[in-house]
Amino acid sequence: MAAVRAVDWVFFDHAKADQVLRAFERVLRARSQSEAQLAYTAVLDAVAQNQFGWLRDAAAPAAPLLAQVVAETDEWPRWAATEVLITLLSWARPNHEFVDQHGLVVQVADVVRAAVGGIHGTLEAVASGGSDVPTASSARELLDAFTASR
Repeated sequence: MAAVRAVDWVFFDHAKADQVLRAFERVLRARSQSEAQLAYTAVLDAVAQNQFGWLRDAAAPAAPLLAQVVAETDEWPRWAATEVLITLLSWARPNHEFVDQHGLVVQVADVVRAAVGGIHGTLEAVASGGSDVPTASSARELLDAFTASR
């Protein structure tokens, strides 16, 4: 959670720091499918326009944090983060860019792809292993989406 708190969420359009923090807390505390589903929705509401299927600029810093959750947790938190990354990748548009607080142009789709690419090995291992939750199939779906996004 320290990494989530370290982001200056106010800088990103429509992002509310408390909403993002609560969403990530829900992901990390998910202990059932219903809790994981609620966490998924909370993250999308915080970093995307969930009703219309488009990403806010806040998806850029959220993607690497979600990838960290996939890499460092298991079971329902991993599943929720994986599902959010699938959605972020599918909603990412090549022309969605913004200028960050350092004056650099950020391509949101590139950041999301880089975050997923950074956990490729973890996703391969999860996809090939058994699991008590549907994380293996979600990991395979994310890998397929990543391959298709290139």
